[in-house]
Amino acid sequence: MCAPKTTFQKIKFSAYFSLLPNLADRPSLVTTCRTQHILNRIEFYVFGFTFYHVLMWLISVTPISRGIIKERLYYFSSQKFGEGDVIEIPVRNRQVVAKVEEVRLVADAKSELKNLPFTIRKVQTLKTSNFLSQSFMSASKECAAYFAATLGAVLHTLLPPKRLISSLDFSSDDRVPFLNEPRSAQFVLQLPDHERISSYRRLTREEFAKKKSLIILVPTIAEAKKLHNDVNKGIENYAYLLHQRLPKSAVSKTWKDALHCEHPILLIATPQFMAIPRNDVGVIAIERESSRNYKRDSRPFLDYRTFAMFYARKIGASLIYADSMIRTETYHKLESGEIYEQGKTSFRPLYSAQTEIMTVDKKSGKNTPGLSPETLRFIKSTREANYRLFILCPRRGIAPRTICRNCGTSLLCPNCSGSLVLHGTNKKSINEGTVYLCHRCGFESHSMLRCEKCNSWDLIAFRIGTEEIEIELKTAIGEAPIIRFDKDSLKTDAESSKAVLKFLNTAGSILIGTEMVFSYLAEQVEASLVLFPELLTAVPDFESDESALRFILRAKSQSINKFAVQTAEPDLPIIKLIHNSNLAEFYRKEIDLRKNLGYPPFSILVLITFKKNEILKKRIQEIFANYKPMFFEGFGSSAKSDDRVLFRLARDNWPDSKFRELCLSLPQNCQVEVMPAKLFS
Repeated sequence: MCAPKTTFQKIKFSAYFSLLPNLADRPSLVTTCRTQHILNRIEFYVFGFTFYHVLMWLISVTPISRGIIKERLYYFSSQKFGEGDVIEIPVRNRQVVAKVEEVRLVADAKSELKNLPFTIRKVQTLKTSNFLSQSFMSASKECAAYFAATLGAVLHTLLPPKRLISSLDFSSDDRVPFLNEPRSAQFVLQLPDHERISSYRRLTREEFAKKKSLIILVPTIAEAKKLHNDVNKGIENYAYLLHQRLPKSAVSKTWKDALHCEHPILLIATPQFMAIPRNDVGVIAIERESSRNYKRDSRPFLDYRTFAMFYARKIGASLIYADSMIRTETYHKLESGEIYEQGKTSFRPLYSAQTEIMTVDKKSGKNTPGLSPETLRFIKSTREANYRLFILCPRRGIAPRTICRNCGTSLLCPNCSGSLVLHGTNKKSINEGTVYLCHRCGFESHSMLRCEKCNSWDLIAFRIGTEEIEIELKTAIGEAPIIRFDKDSLKTDAESSKAVLKFLNTAGSILIGTEMVFSYLAEQVEASLVLFPELLTAVPDFESDESALRFILRAKSQSINKFAVQTAEPDLPIIKLIHNSNLAEFYRKEIDLRKNLGYPPFSILVLITFKKNEILKKRIQEIFANYKPMFFEGFGSSAKSDDRVLFRLARDNWPDSKFRELCLSLPQNCQVEVMPAKLFS
């Protein structure tokens, strides 16, 4: 049937259907002028004088993106997508991926369209079909409820980057089975690094014998590479490595090979690749389970360890928490019978290295050196024995902190109130010039500063950073091969790997580094030295003692012959624990203290942070009145500009759907963090 376009615009749409014999049995789609406008634009196309009727679909999607507060968005398309497909949608002025939740004919949704307060936009780009298993989606929804976040933000965090999603093959018919009744068990594997690797090899053989696959989650890319090299010997054809820095083509090939391999596999991956839809996963292991890298430091602030627990339950897989020193929360689960030991678990590890504690007086004068005479003698003795020496510093730079001798005020960044750190002007070599840098926001200033409070020049620089230790050693030792390992001296993964390899292959060399070096240090060395571990307890956090002790013991486990600690606080409990390494005693005291104070694992902590705003503060106080909010200021970097409100909630009543709705109703400048990694900084 043909008609001029002007005629088409004048006739009623109900009459138009009667003009087309093949559409005569369809009712009119027009009820309002708004709907007529939609149909004029998208239901019919005019090519010359011929009308073509096109079925239009209303699509409900979950946007896989952060910063979108709506759980569902609506679009229309002439292409019929399937539920579970991933498509690309326009949101404001950008394109984001979204998961299709529901597809309906526009004709069947006319009442909803009539009442919508916004214009529906068009979408037609399909990224991938049949994207996520029911088990993964169910675990994601549970995770969103737990962390008081939107499902889209959680999916955005759990999945690989957008650039990789379209390259992943999800077309396999092997879907992960959904379990209404969880039948998985949880285990603890606490052993030194080299013993834990042996346990992984044994566990892999056991799972392969059961025709089950194994997924080992690793907190960093460097640790993933190192673990893959250590564990894959003899099973190279069935061991796969996935992380987000691999090229797109490599990710696609590895994913496809791992997905379609008929033999059980070992997948070592960063947490974003847990979504691989194999139906034979028998074990999910969380390597280095104490690592704070599992906890996101940006929205939606979820914890990959918690999601792994939910997901393992849904697919019936065993979950293993593995580390050289597990978290106090994990130990409490073990003691209460919620989880079990995986084989032999050591809570009083034995170390071969002899331990020395060296005390230094940091109050002896202005700008005191970072290394005491006793420590220098220890270093020279390792040089005489031709030992490779690893020196672990808790901070980088020359002086991580500078204070005024007159009033005690610290030098802080004028932009974000973070501590200003003294650096050399050339970070790859020793230079006379120095500058102050803020590690938080990047602010840079010359070093000729006065005290902001009293205008005094009498400033004391605590020269205990990696850069200062390098300067002192080059002065005291001379021509010794010294390598500095921190973010200032090494910018890329390749540079870091090369630096560690050079250290390991050079007898008598010295490696000065921060905690990041552990991700690259593939073998034990003859001697190790830890400098001022008490700096990790400077911020009043309920996990600070545990973090400092783990910091020390991890360095001790890398030592074969000699181990030393230089400290200005020899009476600290964590320093006394270095000799006997009685972790069970430490855990019991820590659990008793947390129980008395109401800290995790005996409660759920929720922290809301926002820029100082009295109106917003009053609103939060009103809508959360039933949850007893506690307002306080942060310590250190955010103290001047942020307000914080803490909620201590009963674990048995969590997640709380009403509390989540209130959190999602807050403006975007409010950061809601469930079980925060830090409370005061």
